[in-house]
Amino acid sequence: MAEMVYEREPNCLSYEVSLDQNDPCKAIIVERYQSRGDAEGLHQETLKIFRGLSVSNILVDNKLMLSRYEESNYGFMDPR
Repeated sequence: MAEMVYEREPNCLSYEVSLDQNDPCKAIIVERYQSRGDAEGLHQETLKIFRGLSVSNILVDNKLMLSRYEESNYGFMDPR
């Protein structure tokens, strides 16, 4: 999915995957965008395409649970 995001979404600042050490079916993906609109617009279209292409190959029981978090502007990443 990272390759697809970087190809389709020029305003994606970073895409990081952290895998669960005890459960290979769990991961946390942190994506950062220049604006909320970048995450809510084009990224949602990329997700739809991704789900149609490969979900059945990578998910157990075809289930995908996504949680969404909003940036609080605390921390050190700054696209300066």
